[in-house]
Amino acid sequence: MNKHVPAVTAFIIFLVTFCTSCSTPLVWGLPAEDFKTRLLDGTLPQLEMADMAKHDPGELAELGPGAAYFISFHNFADAETPLRLLLSEVEGGEEPYAYAAAREAAERFLKQEDYTSLVHLCRDTSDRYGQDYSWRRLLLQGLYWGRQDETAAEELELLFKDFPGEAAADTELNLFAAVLEQRIAGEDDTGWTRRVLQFFISTPAGSYHIRLYDYLRLEGLLDNFSGEEQLLLYAVDQTARNNGEVSWPLLTGLLSREQYISASMLWNLTAAVDRAARRADTIEFFKSVAETRPVLRETALEAAARLYRGAGYNKAAGEIYALLPQTERNRWYMFSSAVRSSPREAVQMLPELLMSMDEPGYYSDVLEELAGLLCESQSWDALLEAYRYLDGWVSAGDLAYYAYISARLQQEQIVDPGSTDLAANEILRRLSLGVYPGAGNYSGKERVASEYYTMMAGYYAGNTYVPDDTVVEVSDADLSDAALLVYGFLEYGLPEKARALAEDPEVSVSAALSAAEATATGGHPDESLRMLLRRSRVPGLAMPVSVFYPRPWKEQIEAAATGFDLPPWLLFSLIRRESLFNPDALSRVGAAGLMQLMPETAADVAARLRVRDYDLTGVEDNLRLGAWYLRNMLDRTDSPADAAASYNAGINRLRSWRKSFGRLPGDLFVEAIPYPETRAYIKALLVSSVHYGYLYYGETADRVVEEFFPDLIH
Repeated sequence: MNKHVPAVTAFIIFLVTFCTSCSTPLVWGLPAEDFKTRLLDGTLPQLEMADMAKHDPGELAELGPGAAYFISFHNFADAETPLRLLLSEVEGGEEPYAYAAAREAAERFLKQEDYTSLVHLCRDTSDRYGQDYSWRRLLLQGLYWGRQDETAAEELELLFKDFPGEAAADTELNLFAAVLEQRIAGEDDTGWTRRVLQFFISTPAGSYHIRLYDYLRLEGLLDNFSGEEQLLLYAVDQTARNNGEVSWPLLTGLLSREQYISASMLWNLTAAVDRAARRADTIEFFKSVAETRPVLRETALEAAARLYRGAGYNKAAGEIYALLPQTERNRWYMFSSAVRSSPREAVQMLPELLMSMDEPGYYSDVLEELAGLLCESQSWDALLEAYRYLDGWVSAGDLAYYAYISARLQQEQIVDPGSTDLAANEILRRLSLGVYPGAGNYSGKERVASEYYTMMAGYYAGNTYVPDDTVVEVSDADLSDAALLVYGFLEYGLPEKARALAEDPEVSVSAALSAAEATATGGHPDESLRMLLRRSRVPGLAMPVSVFYPRPWKEQIEAAATGFDLPPWLLFSLIRRESLFNPDALSRVGAAGLMQLMPETAADVAARLRVRDYDLTGVEDNLRLGAWYLRNMLDRTDSPADAAASYNAGINRLRSWRKSFGRLPGDLFVEAIPYPETRAYIKALLVSSVHYGYLYYGETADRVVEEFFPDLIH
């Protein structure tokens, strides 16, 4: 009997193996786990098959909900496969994957100009998605482009009936309406021309006018219009194409006729102005319209004011905005124009402005601009006066500029101590603790002070800033549809798709962090960080602060810092600001790589280092040249703050600024720099340096501040 034991054992092994294979679900002939592994590493045989018709998309359900949808984004040799997978998901999939698949299939049909399939898809799913405006709009597009004109016209009418708000704001629908009326009209019926003319007269020039004009021209329909009407169509078309040389004289002539004057045509004329002489003539024309046509008075005056602002005549612009109804928008423009023409006069406007504000936060940007201009001109008395006016009326974030500078001016005895209701030390203490930095009681919508002022105030108040790296726990137990899609894209090896969706505030923090990590690991740290920074603007979505200060290329950057005797936290901060760690970054002016070096700067540094061959998009080459350049800036200036200013604006500009107001302490010198971009650049580098120093290199915020501004006295 012993001689039969091996045979029995083999048979048992066969049975076990057979039964196991029977219980393991197969997907296109492969065990599910093996299928997914090979899909992710790109070795799935079906990806290379020219004909996938024999493979049932329904088998993908074995992989889990939404599998067909996610797999459709992979590259198949058979171009028909992705749509087959999407339609399979639409037919038998769960939500939200079925709807996501339907949207993707519809967009692909539209791109492929398969309008019949698009219409069928929209109609087949109307019971599920027919109450969705964007879905119904896709149906209209299919009908319109598929030349089912009468049905399209009926659907267009229903859209305006069922979705009046969305349809009224959708300019393209007016284009559809004009073209459909023309197509449906009889050969001798030219009534449709009135709708076309109305579209061109009543809608500001844009891409839809270019499309409609090209349609009329290519279809040979322009002859249905009179010569003057053809000039109108052509003038608006050329305005939309930014060809003011042609459109301005045409519009000027047409606007002498009553029937062509409208608010949109006035804005078209504004857009067509391309040189100073025409600007002056246009402004005079707008003033005459304001006087003779009461209905268009506001539009004409606003258009004139905009031309004045564009030419730098801010005082004249402000005077016109003062004549307009005092909406929040018009008040903003009036105040902004005053800030740019005379900052001191703008300060005197604050009491009345503050009394009329509906939403103080609406003025945040222009209040910051005012503070910068007052510091640039060293109008310290006006800045202190602005602080006293704003105290209690604006948020902590908007008051912080004025509060910090007012306190520091008193500490440095540049102005008299006691110039503010609160003592300088108390202002700084409040700023450092996140308490309102004024004596007033502000009860409006809060906006916290920037980290820069919190850090700097903490340094002087003896309350060292400590980055908070804790995070509020967020449960994924009740996942949103968007979060489910994010996790699905990650599971199926599509991090870029996940990242794009993760910007949605409905996506949980954990899902967004997973997408960011996968994107960074996939070689796109810049896209990962950019997504997280956008997410950080959404209130209530707490994230660990460390995710905003990553260290891609850690070994190379630290080696460059060591080699050129640079603080690693400074080098990481500069690269984060310059390129978000993207080695392929290229600016509009030609700056390239991680440290955004200009070609001529790189060539000069390379010659000094005796480097002949280098690649500015190469990580190590860019770091070597850039780190040397930063070290050189540090050696030629007095501080990392000055080196940062030189790196951003050039050392000659820094020297000019130093001559003008170099006696100011470092932090106040930064406030007086006349380039807003450079001011923001230096402040951002300090904030990042504090975080990198604290999180990774054992530095306190105070230590980094002292190294950044070595002339400060604690």
